Amino acid sequence: MTLRPWLWLPAISVLGCTLGYSEDELAGGTRPTAASACADYRSAVAADAPLLWHSLDARGAEADATLNSGITCSFGENVEFESDDRAEGCVGTRSVHVGFDPPSGARGFFTCEGAALGFSGSTGFTFEVWLMLPAALQGFPRIMSREWLSANGREGYDVLVAADGAELQFERWNADDSDGAYASLAPLLTTGFHHLVASYDGVTASLYVDGGLRSSAASVKQIASDPSARFALGIAGYLVGEPGQGMDARFDEAAVYAGALSADRVLEHYRQGRGQ
Repeated sequence: MTLRPWLWLPAISVLGCTLGYSEDELAGGTRPTAASACADYRSAVAADAPLLWHSLDARGAEADATLNSGITCSFGENVEFESDDRAEGCVGTRSVHVGFDPPSGARGFFTCEGAALGFSGSTGFTFEVWLMLPAALQGFPRIMSREWLSANGREGYDVLVAADGAELQFERWNADDSDGAYASLAPLLTTGFHHLVASYDGVTASLYVDGGLRSSAASVKQIASDPSARFALGIAGYLVGEPGQGMDARFDEAAVYAGALSADRVLEHYRQGRGQ
């Protein structure tokens, strides 16, 4: 299913983003309107020319999305679009976002296809999402993945949570061996939505949480090329459709960029998403 291009219309801006105002912010003083906050956040994203951006607020033609030529995206069947009655702004519970553990039971997913998402060799890229993790995590749940299994073992890249639920990992794989950045998961385990960015500049892998750099390390693996591999949120690409797989997290405002976003740009996206 090919999603329509992102349209800059005020009505869409109000519905698509998810601004995470705290109760104190709501109770006191002025703040941006929902429409202006979303426009500011999406302007910050658009300025960095994403290959893929999706608000994760609806399926198909009803969704707000922009996709580079050749990229197509779709949701699995078992997803639930959620919000509360205060939905307004751009990031978090107070807007429409997607949950991959709906009451129906089986976990859903979001996948994209397109050679532009391959980032083979040492090609730089950035992944960005707002997410809320569950209280308990099992296995090695993927936040993001474009992995596949070759005759030599695992290939591709991923962002995942370690089995003990204590570590966030951004890995680049070649022939079943990986390197990358590793950070404490603790900042993501507080209540509400958090901003997560994984970037690679051709030499260094970096992880950012809520606008701040949490970890960076050299990454020298040369990613193989597989144009048919799937990019996925909430599950490893090669496990889509397998029973019992997937991650019961909440996701919002996902984007992928060619090249590494600078620390200043990451912070700007976070500030605009929070309405600062």
